[in-house]
Amino acid sequence: RIQILFEVLTKMSTHLQTGLPSTSHTDVFAASLSFNRSPNPKKIVNIECFIHFLKGNIGSGLLGIPYAMKLVGIAIGPPILFTVASLCLLSSYFLVKCGTHLRKKYNLPPLGYSEVVEYSFKERFGDKRWPRISVDTLLVLSQYGACTVYVIFISQNIKTVVDNHFPRYIVSIKVYIVILLVFLFLITSIWSLKRLAIVSMIGNLFVITGLTSILVYLFSHIPHKSVEGILVQDYTQIPNFISIAVYAFEAIGLVLPLENQMKTPESFPYILAGGIYTTLAIQIVFGLFGYICFTDATQAIITFNLPQGALSVVAQLGISATIFLTYPLVFYVPISILMPIMKDKLKSIHSYDIEFAMRLLFLVVTVALATSIPHIELFIQLIGASGGIILALIYPSVCHLIVFDLSVGQKILTISILFVGVVACGVGTVYAVITMVKTLS
Repeated sequence: RIQILFEVLTKMSTHLQTGLPSTSHTDVFAASLSFNRSPNPKKIVNIECFIHFLKGNIGSGLLGIPYAMKLVGIAIGPPILFTVASLCLLSSYFLVKCGTHLRKKYNLPPLGYSEVVEYSFKERFGDKRWPRISVDTLLVLSQYGACTVYVIFISQNIKTVVDNHFPRYIVSIKVYIVILLVFLFLITSIWSLKRLAIVSMIGNLFVITGLTSILVYLFSHIPHKSVEGILVQDYTQIPNFISIAVYAFEAIGLVLPLENQMKTPESFPYILAGGIYTTLAIQIVFGLFGYICFTDATQAIITFNLPQGALSVVAQLGISATIFLTYPLVFYVPISILMPIMKDKLKSIHSYDIEFAMRLLFLVVTVALATSIPHIELFIQLIGASGGIILALIYPSVCHLIVFDLSVGQKILTISILFVGVVACGVGTVYAVITMVKTLS
């Protein structure tokens, strides 16, 4: 497995050096798969596909589900989560269906997300670049937001551990964010994709340890009291709940590259359904037990609630280490999208200098945002409501309507998903902005 990953990362590095952008993916594995366009690429079996998809969906968003349950209650939360999961499943299926059709029609190699959108719009509007540019823009902005979430996440967890064990040294979270800037600069200075792959594998060990520790703590601290008071909370918080839920289903960029790399692509719809509903089950477990355990004291990320104790420290530091080691991989995606554009615009400047400046600017901007607005739930809600819903629901539905001559029933279903996506995006973004303004004021 390590050798295969190194091979696809090497291919990706070669393509990057020739100026080809990474177009559509939310992590390095997805990006590397999209660049593996050799005539006989190494294929993955069903269980590998399932594991990669599941891994892509389990991130910082999962740890925010208990807070989302706090917003609406445990009677409303799970049904909405199920609805969001089902909509994401259908939209992902639309995306795969469009990608397969367009690839065969135009005799193309495996397509990424932005390429599917570009060729779908070409069917109706001719050869236009704005659909692809809009998708890449959303991906870059979403990754900027995700990196800001990571900075706040790591800083707050470290602050919680230090405050619990060294109460004499309590300082603002902004101090931890500024200190973290130094370490992030060092780890993002690793440009070698092979070395980043090793860093990512180390991070996988930490996430297993951290999540297991959290579950052990939650299961052993469930209060023996009625849940009647937490069944239903605030209906007006449903838009914010949906935004967090969409953010938690964060593997839309993995759908196409995984399907392209399967030995048996005809099995992918079943893998997709299994992966999404397994993710849903994990989210419901984390959400219900996390909220029941801490009730009204539930914070934006469940690790912030963990008290003193060895198990809590292992969970907090384990998850923080995972996010820290994942940061340069998430960091890589917008850089790989923007680099070809900047190289074309700044031909007189050496590409090394351009990339170094972009990396430094990107890092400083994300840290500055985290320092200015150190509220992780605000970024999660805004990212999920805006870019998350557009990428997960709106664009796949639009492409499905454009590419295929659908039956009446299929049109009703697709338009319904599109309508839900547009409404959820509009209302969720407004709610997220209002919440941010209220919190900051």
